[in-house]
Amino acid sequence: MKLPAKIMLLLFIPLLLIGQSQSGATVKAWIVKDRNFSREFLRKYIDTLTKIDPMADLEIQETDELRVFVILRQNVETELDKAYATSRGGALNKLDKEILKQLPPELIKSLVSRQYAWDMLEEFEISESSGDIVSVFKERNYKQCRDAFWWTHRRVDIRVLQRLFLRINPKFALALEFGQPEIGFPTSSSSTMNFGLATEVFKFYMTMPSRYPGSLGNGHPLDGSYGGGLKFDTPTFGGSVSFQDMDFRKSSEELTYYDNKDVIYSNSTGSIYYSFTNRIGSSEDEPGFKIPQGSLRMSFGACYSQFVYGHTDTLEGEQHKFIELDRTDPMELLQGTVRAEYASDMNDKHYNKWKLASQLNISMTGFGSLQFYVSRTILEWLSVDLSGTFFWKSLDFDTKGNKHYVADVDPDTFTWKPGWLITPSISIYF
Repeated sequence: MKLPAKIMLLLFIPLLLIGQSQSGATVKAWIVKDRNFSREFLRKYIDTLTKIDPMADLEIQETDELRVFVILRQNVETELDKAYATSRGGALNKLDKEILKQLPPELIKSLVSRQYAWDMLEEFEISESSGDIVSVFKERNYKQCRDAFWWTHRRVDIRVLQRLFLRINPKFALALEFGQPEIGFPTSSSSTMNFGLATEVFKFYMTMPSRYPGSLGNGHPLDGSYGGGLKFDTPTFGGSVSFQDMDFRKSSEELTYYDNKDVIYSNSTGSIYYSFTNRIGSSEDEPGFKIPQGSLRMSFGACYSQFVYGHTDTLEGEQHKFIELDRTDPMELLQGTVRAEYASDMNDKHYNKWKLASQLNISMTGFGSLQFYVSRTILEWLSVDLSGTFFWKSLDFDTKGNKHYVADVDPDTFTWKPGWLITPSISIYF
């Protein structure tokens, strides 16, 4: 090599190294293991978000695991590239950059400094899909199904004459729902209306009697009275308890009975279940018949209920009074339950095209029900729905041994036939 060429090479190498040091950047990613710092950071992020948009849909919770991505450059201060919050169920949600810019600079500096307990993210744990599952998890987060059947991501969610959700802020909603689906009597098969406060985990409600007007079939639904209850739902466990008391009813409400000569209602119920959620389906570009990609949630559990049979009696100068003639044995209606819920993935307009559900309740005596629900969204704000319930066995009440039994007036045995009911509906979203 000639001398001038050697000199030029020696001059070029430093320039090359300088150029690489200026343009080269390394991305580092880690998990924040300090739960106190993580909670503080996410709390301030959520507070800032809700100040900007009070009705923002809070995908991110304070209890999520915080994942940090930074850009390292030589001779340049470490820069926050992006951050994710991972829920306990595995959903990965990206923190909005515009919101991060609104946070105090000292908080961002503390985040990128790593002066807390942390752990490096492996390459296979890093995902770019917000709202999707971190690839290390096999199971899909239950949020899609929870929003479709338990909660809602909309501000107003109305399934006409079946349920209404009105979100008063990101964490709470006023909820109105018909029926007792947890014991196998959804919508029109139970003349009850539950009204109360709902969150993503709990529902506290008051029960009121109500006749549902929009069903087809030949069923004799459960009657309703006043009472209350509590429901809860998490990614793995859920349950409910409720009660009703006929002594709360007044004479003016006689019309809400299906038949005041033969009244059946549930005075107490309870349920518990275990659930898990998987990802199923195929992408739209795959040939042949396929199930759209979505979330399938399976639940297995047990429920308890006690049914009371009687009639109303008008005493001179008094209101209608409920006369109890019989009630089911404590273990007679202990049922096993299996439920499947499917919600297709949200599209770019933020709605599930398909929602499907089916539930089987069956007791040791053979009494039980099969219920289904199908919903097809046709517009961003409108879907058509069809639900139904089928009971394959009747239930007998023995009245003769009751102290209120009157010979030649009350039947010795009453056979209750819940039958079947089909309920068409539409849903409107805002």
